[in-house]
Amino acid sequence: MDLLFGVALVLGVMILVHEWGHFIAARIFGVRVDVFSIGFGPRLFGWKHGATDYRVSALPLGGYVRMAGQDPSEIDSARSTAIHGKEKDENPQVQATAKGAPDELMNKPRWQRSIISFAGPLVNLVCCARWREKSELGTSREGYSEGDTEQ
Repeated sequence: MDLLFGVALVLGVMILVHEWGHFIAARIFGVRVDVFSIGFGPRLFGWKHGATDYRVSALPLGGYVRMAGQDPSEIDSARSTAIHGKEKDENPQVQATAKGAPDELMNKPRWQRSIISFAGPLVNLVCCARWREKSELGTSREGYSEGDTEQ
């Protein structure tokens, strides 16, 4: 049982750090983040700050960051809708909706979307490197010559 708890704890921290990387990169580039969730499934508790709903969900084996405009089908569905009988290309309301708001992910340049995508794994790598660096500091072998052995 202790092993299972330890694995869940380590996995939870890794996921939290990973999702935090995506979240921070999105915020730096001005992408609106709708949901920052630790866990999947129904929302257990959380709070809303600004446009973001921070939540802890029922299944703690994952997490996600939902950014505005990250689902291309949301944008495409606006194009297929005609308002007041006008053709979709003639109606400026439909064109504006199809293009999306400037704070949506798909309206950012490709290089910014790439950085947002790679930020999660990058933050995981940086955290692992820092953890290893700190653990090696605690076990340094200063004062030992090459031929000495520990007893």
